[in-house]
Amino acid sequence: MGASLPAFSVMASAMRASAVIAMPSLDAQDMKALCLGDHDAFRRIVRRHQTRILAYSLRFVGDSHHAQDLSQEVFLTLWRERKSYREDGKLEFFLLKIARLRCLAHLKKSKAQERLTERASQVRSAAAAFSDMQGEDVALQAALQGLSADHRDLIVLRHFEGLELTEIKTMTGLRMGTIKSRLHRGLAALRKELQDGHQ
Repeated sequence: MGASLPAFSVMASAMRASAVIAMPSLDAQDMKALCLGDHDAFRRIVRRHQTRILAYSLRFVGDSHHAQDLSQEVFLTLWRERKSYREDGKLEFFLLKIARLRCLAHLKKSKAQERLTERASQVRSAAAAFSDMQGEDVALQAALQGLSADHRDLIVLRHFEGLELTEIKTMTGLRMGTIKSRLHRGLAALRKELQDGHQ
């Protein structure tokens, strides 16, 4: 079947290992400086987290141009809302939450949550968008774009970003039963997308 679902955790680990992940202490120091308007601290935070935020946005919206714009919006939002950041939270979680809201707003505006009418066009555009993401299976990324926004949202958070169910509950505001149900249905839909893509 090409890409297999158990490969999620392996790919997610590889992506997280290849990204520049910030040490909590560095984030804490830079956020204190950022709250005082320190532009150098802001640039350090962007360099530290931009790879992960861009990759998340790209998986979600399936278009490299929009993903770049959305990731820039995330950091501009961080600058504008820097004083609302709580020191007891993880900065990467805070940034992912902003990124998720921006991506959902983008999908709602463009009605990108609806399936593309032509399967071939969908696969080609998704494959092109993800061609520069080393180590990830293009067919799997293309299949993600065939899912509804609700299913893609939770699958990316859980299986690519590695968030715990409790973290997803906090981020989305959904009930735990709803999260589990959507993940189950989403994985089933993803399996079908992968099967259809290899026929």
